[in-house]
Amino acid sequence: MFFNVVRKICLAIVFLTLCLHNPVAAADLENLPSTASSDSKCYNDGDIITLRGMASLVSITLADNTTSDVWVLTSEKPFCIIQSNGDEAPQAANIFRFQIIGSPPPTDATIELKGKLSTDNITQYYVEPNAIEVISGRRIASQQPITVSQSASTADNPPSTVETNEEKTENFSWTPFMILVFLLILLSAPLISSRQQKKREREFENKLINLIKEHGQTLSRKRHQKVYQDDYGNYITADWEKEKAYFRDNVVFPRFSASDRKIYDAAGYNVEFAIETTLNTHYIKRDSSELDELSFSPAMPPYDYEKFCAELLKKAGWNAWTTKASGDQGSDVIAEKNGVRVVLQCKLYTQPVGNKAVQEVFAAKTFEKADHAAVVSNETYTPSARKIASSTGISLLHHDELLQWAENYSP
Repeated sequence: MFFNVVRKICLAIVFLTLCLHNPVAAADLENLPSTASSDSKCYNDGDIITLRGMASLVSITLADNTTSDVWVLTSEKPFCIIQSNGDEAPQAANIFRFQIIGSPPPTDATIELKGKLSTDNITQYYVEPNAIEVISGRRIASQQPITVSQSASTADNPPSTVETNEEKTENFSWTPFMILVFLLILLSAPLISSRQQKKREREFENKLINLIKEHGQTLSRKRHQKVYQDDYGNYITADWEKEKAYFRDNVVFPRFSASDRKIYDAAGYNVEFAIETTLNTHYIKRDSSELDELSFSPAMPPYDYEKFCAELLKKAGWNAWTTKASGDQGSDVIAEKNGVRVVLQCKLYTQPVGNKAVQEVFAAKTFEKADHAAVVSNETYTPSARKIASSTGISLLHHDELLQWAENYSP
């Protein structure tokens, strides 16, 4: 699209150049039919007329004895003008000379002026009783337009001077130069278009990566939560694929503009691949060999999940132990570090955790005289559980957040 637009613009420039710099010969213009008025019609004050002739400069003396130059047009043909003569009835007269009210005209060629007729001008400002207030004009010899400006017709506000658009470079041919410019633009257009496209793609890619990094912690936790190994050593990723598709449709696409979406479709970007690449670069999951027995599986027994949480706290420098299966008063794990005690309620669920777990760990905090308490799960939490936790000061965690939580409370 960009290339086609550039090509059309270049063609238009060349066409206009050829038209502007190949004027019609003056001899041919002399043979054009005159647009000036014929003798058969008479004009009144205020009529719009068109005059053709030669302009000359005439000096007049104003009331204050100062001298002013005015322009007078001598028409090629007489014009019938209706003039008043005192108390007598208006009479028609053939007029050749008209004072020019407007910008100075050229003097080296026949000119054609269009303007408003002003008659019976008897003040000392007018060297001629009839005048034309110029609206537009042209040089007949070169067909170059004359820039004109209206001027007040009083001695206190003489006509302003506006330069005419004279041809300054008659000996210079623009056509070869413009053709060369056209060819250069035509050849460079694909390269410019390609560079601009690559720049837009880089900007879009950075925008996509920054959006993923904005939600990186959540995406990383979701990946840890939804990707696991079954009893046969196979990685189960179906839930994680659904989560990435949800993020693409409900987070990424709504943030895209129409131009972003065009780039996405044209370049064949894959949001899911960008998510994996960004997480692997910035949110690397701990290797299972480094975590020893800390590997998580949703198929593990609940007691193993409690030990899993205790081991995470040990890795953070806490003295942590499980409370076995009985007499725990709502606490599954107790941990101490430099006089600070925390209690955990560990829930390995397949659905959101409710408010019962929050109530239990709150009671365990009081019973164990702990400083902090939390519910830890592989799942999310119900709205009622979040409400009770907020009012009781209980933390609701995913096990991927446990290490960071423990570090925040380390003395």
